[in-house]
Amino acid sequence: MLIGIAPHGMGLLFSDIYPGSISDNNIPEKSGVIHWIQPEHELMADRGFAVQDPCALKEVHLNRPAQKTSDQFTQAEVAFNFDIA
Repeated sequence: MLIGIAPHGMGLLFSDIYPGSISDNNIPEKSGVIHWIQPEHELMADRGFAVQDPCALKEVHLNRPAQKTSDQFTQAEVAFNFDIA
């Protein structure tokens, strides 16, 4: 499910629930949200939600927590994730 929220907290988009057979990159396109975002917008996504390709095409900044690359997050990754949260 894709949920679009405005900066002031109002829900703007609540997409259908998609089965596991659809890729993360296809959800913004299929839901129609990709047509509404502009280059000056920022997209926030969960750490496991891989939507960097559609964001790059639309020149939209993707704000997503760091993925864990080892057993523990580095101090910089912890700070980065905290800032996003």
